[in-house]
Amino acid sequence: MVIEELKKLDPATLEISDYNKRYLERMRPDWDFYQEIYSHCLDIVAANLEKPVEEATIVDYGGGHGVLSIMAKERGFGQVIYIDNNKKCVETAGVLTDRLGIGPDVMLEGEATELCKWSRRDEVNIDYLLGMDVIEHIYCLDDFFSSLMKINPQMGMIFTTGSTPYNKKVMKRLRKIMINDEQTYRSLRNEYIRASFPDLTEKEIDYWTENTRGLIYQDISRAIESSSPNILSDPFNTCDPRNGNWTERILPISNYEQLLKQYHHNLTVESGFHNTHRKGLKGRLSRWQNKLIALSHGQRRAPWLILNSVAHER
Repeated sequence: MVIEELKKLDPATLEISDYNKRYLERMRPDWDFYQEIYSHCLDIVAANLEKPVEEATIVDYGGGHGVLSIMAKERGFGQVIYIDNNKKCVETAGVLTDRLGIGPDVMLEGEATELCKWSRRDEVNIDYLLGMDVIEHIYCLDDFFSSLMKINPQMGMIFTTGSTPYNKKVMKRLRKIMINDEQTYRSLRNEYIRASFPDLTEKEIDYWTENTRGLIYQDISRAIESSSPNILSDPFNTCDPRNGNWTERILPISNYEQLLKQYHHNLTVESGFHNTHRKGLKGRLSRWQNKLIALSHGQRRAPWLILNSVAHER
């Protein structure tokens, strides 16, 4: 099993960036838990496919270390495409693939638009896309889903996200992170507005600094030029104006449903689970929490969610 090999692997021995070495080292004690998550998601994909997994083409979107891609190949999926917009992550996934002797069939660097261009150029039809902890960071979901549907309007999509709008404890923790990040992002917006719009008064600069939260630089300019402040449904959400990366953005599930409805997709939401592979008290507590999640039949206690989007008949 790939996970057993990963447990033995010392990230310090890999020729990857120091950041990715530290990242893999942090994940190392919990590989069994990640295996459980990835296996569960791959099971959902297999159940929704209208063909054998051996004939299916799936995408590991925002694949990071590439372990999901590696597991998918081990499970027998026909063609596995890995894509990430971080060059260092792509390199890490390649190194792990080489070391373990199994991995994705195609490795791409970029986002949804690059995936769309590649699939058209190589005439590849994608059956399912998986995104682990990525959807909460995507700048414009409209553009994201539009690009994917150009590849295949019947494409299934499954996302895991820790940015649950149901669990108040999780929301409180994530909003603390947002408040901290916003200090930096607010300064960046302020500097950009000062430099780009030198005729604005101090009061106007403060107004637009506050009311362009959640926008990248070019959209900040558009908002000011059209006098259209950006009012967020959740005032805690914030993104890096340099690249549009949201800080664990929390959205109502209805937002995802409405976005996907226009592409004739139905969304189902499943509760995530706690890590029962931990030893001692932490493991026992996780098992107890998972029982409460199962008994409550809802997402209020879930630490994360699984969003599964499947096309329906038009």
